[in-house]
Amino acid sequence: MSDALGDPRLLQIGALIVVVSDVVIRALLGADDAIRVPTGITTTIAGAIEIGRAPGVVQVTFRAPASALETAGLKTYAEELYA
Repeated sequence: MSDALGDPRLLQIGALIVVVSDVVIRALLGADDAIRVPTGITTTIAGAIEIGRAPGVVQVTFRAPASALETAGLKTYAEELYA
């Protein structure tokens, strides 16, 4: 199922990448060092999940290959915003 912003599975994949990267980085560091890493460090490297105060407001930010943006019909839009 797609909506006006493209395939919602892209957002799910991005969120999964952010969460898994956080787990992997903390697992590699070990328990003592992992507790010292601020939450924002991992999400800055891999993306971010921002949960708004209003119910149902969630923004997921992640890097996406241009080919995926093109497939979703978002490449031109992204280029206009960020070029």
